[in-house]
Amino acid sequence: MVDVVLLQLQKRRGLALVAIYLQLEAIREAVSATQFDASAKRWIIHARHGIRESRSRQKSRENGHCDPW
Repeated sequence: MVDVVLLQLQKRRGLALVAIYLQLEAIREAVSATQFDASAKRWIIHARHGIRESRSRQKSRENGHCDPW
């Protein structure tokens, strides 16, 4: 009888640990996704800035200004 009770407790504890692990894994993935999103946003901002800068240089050249870059 004691063995059965201990076995049931171990199963519950094991299931609880699995549930905690899965929750932690989900949190880790969410944090990774957030970091990826932040990194992607930085790259998009840099790309937009580069496009604006290129257009600005092109307009300067078209207007006859020397390219200081």
